[in-house]
Amino acid sequence: MIRRPSLDDLNELENFFLLVIKDTYEKEGLGDLTDDIYNEVQEKIKYIKEDLTSGGKKRYFLLATIDNAIVGTAAYGPSGHFIYDHFPELKDVLELGSVLVHPEYQSQGIGSKLVNGILDELRTFQKAFCLDSGYTKAKKIWTKKFGEPSKVLKDFWGDGYDHYIWNKNL
Repeated sequence: MIRRPSLDDLNELENFFLLVIKDTYEKEGLGDLTDDIYNEVQEKIKYIKEDLTSGGKKRYFLLATIDNAIVGTAAYGPSGHFIYDHFPELKDVLELGSVLVHPEYQSQGIGSKLVNGILDELRTFQKAFCLDSGYTKAKKIWTKKFGEPSKVLKDFWGDGYDHYIWNKNL
């Protein structure tokens, strides 16, 4: 089921974010970056709270659940400084982000359903969106879904580890 979040989801979302982000770091070979993982989890919780307190006006999340357990998230919100620092014309373009799927449910179409739901919502009032990624697996997924990135930050994360930014029309 795809649905909007509620205050009752906060504890489960924090655990979900921790699990998925930690798993992503492990799969990317990033090792034990406990502080980075913690900071990323706290950022996602901050974003969820912004959604809940603004009624979806500041940020907008969708959750995927199976048997009432959260198995995926996706959102849109203001583009982050990382994007517009490297692509200034995207400062006022909304960003697709927080697309996370529980490791046991990946590659089953859940992420695609969440992204499609977010893009459908954006289409009601927006002409474009942006997104970025430095994760190896995610870059492959986004390139397959949205085509070649609009900008590549070559070797940004080290030799052979580029960062991609997409600017896409809806």
